Amino acid sequence: MIQHFGSLLLKNFRGFRKRTRVPLAPLTLLVGPNSSGKSSISDALLLVAQSRFRTLPDDEQSPKWGGNLVDLGSFADVVYNHKADRDIEIGVEVRAGFLGKGMLKEENCRANIHFILRAGKNDKVGRLASICFTDYLSGQELDLRYVPGALRVRFAGHATDISHHELRNLQLRGSYRHWRSERRFFERYVFRPLRKIPKRVRGSDAAWERLGLSLDFFLWPIFNEVERVSSGRAPARRWYSLLEAQTDARRSRASDVYDEVDPTMLTSSVDPRFTPYYEGLRFETRSRQMTGLPISLPGALEELDIAEDISSTTVSPYHLSIDVKDNRTGIRSNLLDVGYGASQVIPVLRGCMSRARGPLIVEQPEIHLHPRAQSIVAGYLAKRSQHRQTIVETHSVHVVNQARLLVAAGVLPAEDVIVLFVGRSKAGSVVHPIRINAQGDFSAEWPTGYGFFEERYRDTLELLRLKGKPPRESE
Repeated sequence: MIQHFGSLLLKNFRGFRKRTRVPLAPLTLLVGPNSSGKSSISDALLLVAQSRFRTLPDDEQSPKWGGNLVDLGSFADVVYNHKADRDIEIGVEVRAGFLGKGMLKEENCRANIHFILRAGKNDKVGRLASICFTDYLSGQELDLRYVPGALRVRFAGHATDISHHELRNLQLRGSYRHWRSERRFFERYVFRPLRKIPKRVRGSDAAWERLGLSLDFFLWPIFNEVERVSSGRAPARRWYSLLEAQTDARRSRASDVYDEVDPTMLTSSVDPRFTPYYEGLRFETRSRQMTGLPISLPGALEELDIAEDISSTTVSPYHLSIDVKDNRTGIRSNLLDVGYGASQVIPVLRGCMSRARGPLIVEQPEIHLHPRAQSIVAGYLAKRSQHRQTIVETHSVHVVNQARLLVAAGVLPAEDVIVLFVGRSKAGSVVHPIRINAQGDFSAEWPTGYGFFEERYRDTLELLRLKGKPPRESE
């Protein structure tokens, strides 16, 4: 089963002023001009994952604007036009489906969760004002509002206020981290009293069970395993601390952000479902994609024509280096000496190989790579999206075209890919969803005037015009 975000709703979040619904797919490509709002889409998801809001009131319900996943500054930095008297709204639709073609089916589990963030005067952080969970079949809502001194719960048209004092007396604070404990609380103090009013809760039992199932098994877990490959990836280092590498290797789970090369990437376990399927211009059949040996980091670097092998070498009792073997000369050199592209692509490859189940957000995978390598990396990301949602922010035509080729070749289902062109207007950021049909063509007109595919066409026309001019006489 794959868990992924089906859509995102934003209001007053950075450049998004009006309430905007952004459709998402297992493979989502974010394109558009600089400062148009592409990063805002991924940043909103990263903020929710980083904050890990809890449903019952406690001292940790403030948004975590800065952290390992993303650094957004403060409430005033994020709210539209920096007007802190406005509420920020972030809504996420979470879906769970099974692998294979057409996994986005109506019968698959889904739920909506809607957050409202609010700040008072001179409040730099703000707070969680409400969370609303919506059952996708009945439309029933479990609405939690954090009013002064109490938690106001509304479900099936019935509302009740539970004071913070009562919550503290229930001694539930130690259970706040797990929704199952909170669900037991709501079952006892909210839902059970509703059963005494049958006419008002007709059909609510099933809605409650669906909400509970969604939250137990795939809504909260998806936020805990979101990972990011940063666009600001650091260059390789001449040497690394051995103690630091050993400490990193003992971590209980993989890092949630990949922003530099480190020795642990050479020995980290690889998701066995991730196999290579792109070889030059040949595409393997769908049945062959699901079989074969896991791709290795050396194998990927060799296909990218960067190196034949990569390994770490102990240079002192306290330090080690990362060395690569040239795939043509066989000479082994320090990673720092083989070009900047190698250190930039390794974090992308490591993100593709991660065992985490939450969405993978990749920023600018094409940095410092030549066109063929960009296409190969795009193929890896596309393959990863069949087992884990992959959201890619890119300025590369080759990355977009690779997705089109894979759809046309039958490697990717057309419904599993979407291109989001993010533009700007006086009213704020605007999203143009563009689907790719089974032939690899865009199902909607590409926005003009922003510069992307048409830039090559314009350059070609200009070159032809210049060729047609008579040669200038030498002076």
